[in-house]
Amino acid sequence: MAAGALAFLVIAFAALVLWLRYDALPHADRYRGFIVSSIERASGMAVKASAIRGGWDGLRPSVALDGFQLADREGRVALALQRAEVTLSWWSLFGGRLRFHDVDFYRPELVLRRAGDGLVY
Repeated sequence: MAAGALAFLVIAFAALVLWLRYDALPHADRYRGFIVSSIERASGMAVKASAIRGGWDGLRPSVALDGFQLADREGRVALALQRAEVTLSWWSLFGGRLRFHDVDFYRPELVLRRAGDGLVY
């Protein structure tokens, strides 16, 4: 019984890796709407991403978001990144939570505003 369960888990993990390698990550941009809406729900802010690319960083899956922007409730951009790259941790599978091995931000622009709309840099 235990050997059968272990064999099933190994086959399921191998299927997941193959799906990531040959289907999900090479075509990550088709999931852009889902990814953007997930970030919007988590942050409570409007989110834009011009493109999403997937790949591998060694044996870890990675995702890059190009033209990433977070906007405030009035639609003004509060944070803009030329590119954000994240490498996923395999521990996410065991913990049930999304965890990152590495996160890189390229050319970040952060705009802070006071209540009176004066800009603070």
